[in-house]
Amino acid sequence: MIFYTLVLTALLLPYSAIGGAAGDAAGNGIRRGAAGAGERTRWLRIGAGTAIIAGSTLIFGFLGPLIVVSPLVGGVIAGYAAGSRPEDGLEAGLVTALFGTGLFSIPLLWTASSGTGFVAGLAGMATVALGLLFPLFGAAGGAAGAVMRGNLRQD
Repeated sequence: MIFYTLVLTALLLPYSAIGGAAGDAAGNGIRRGAAGAGERTRWLRIGAGTAIIAGSTLIFGFLGPLIVVSPLVGGVIAGYAAGSRPEDGLEAGLVTALFGTGLFSIPLLWTASSGTGFVAGLAGMATVALGLLFPLFGAAGGAAGAVMRGNLRQD
């Protein structure tokens, strides 16, 4: 039973975050007419971090431990753009990691659902493991990026 809980958490959390962010952006656009330049920049950096996570995961997936680098780098980029408060960086890094997890899960889930044997099982297990680890690493990278920005602005 706990395995299915882990699977559903790893699969549904990223897509719920994407839907919530889209609703939030649409709501902000309706209330204010259009998003401000600061908010557009924030979402642009979150998008860049997401692309780094999703793209490099597929490349680094063959290099073992280097796969942990992608959510950290994506989180740092998003956290640096979020501001100098660690809370803002934590939020931006988490959102970036959830978006990246949602994007890189698509080919792994495709393999898990259409493959047979060892490959299908391995793709499913990798999706669950990375889906649970990436938000943690992305949030940590986001907080580090915000702290880094705060330190650079003070100097």
